[in-house]
Amino acid sequence: PWLASSWQLIIEGLDSKASPHAWCIVHPPGVPASELSDQLVRVLLCQDLVNDEPCGHCVSCRLRDAHPDLLTLAPEGAAGMIKVDAVRDAIEVSYTTASMGGCRVVLVRPADCLNRASSNALLKIVEEPPSGTIFVFQTALPGKLPPTLVSRLRIVKVAVPSAELFAQKVQSLGITAQQVNLASA
Repeated sequence: PWLASSWQLIIEGLDSKASPHAWCIVHPPGVPASELSDQLVRVLLCQDLVNDEPCGHCVSCRLRDAHPDLLTLAPEGAAGMIKVDAVRDAIEVSYTTASMGGCRVVLVRPADCLNRASSNALLKIVEEPPSGTIFVFQTALPGKLPPTLVSRLRIVKVAVPSAELFAQKVQSLGITAQQVNLASA
């Protein structure tokens, strides 16, 4: 429920004349926001949107995580960083035509795991993306991203859920107060 206002901002951006080619979902540490990023990716890849939502029936919707037009950049290795070689590979692929005829989406999550070389490699393509390529960054630590990269992103901030809303969600998931206290410790 705490993602609803952020989702509304995304829908407004998607419906605008100049829809952004690079998004950044910024969430407070500990506040889950992957659902928001994943929904944005599904909307971008869906071939038959219904009221700004994925249809759930087209080939793109059924492929989900194995979608050929979705490139995911995630931390790897002992250092837990997004490596420059992975970024360069994604850049190379993003200059090709989308397999499903729609757009190509590059998901960078968590974006704060980009090292300096990886960030610099992404900077030029985010500034001047190939036609049909959209970037979705997600981070809890936007200050770790270079300001030159951040300036090219449409920032969508996720609000901190109220204690009451958080408690309701936790309860609906069957998590006890003791488990919450233990996890927060």
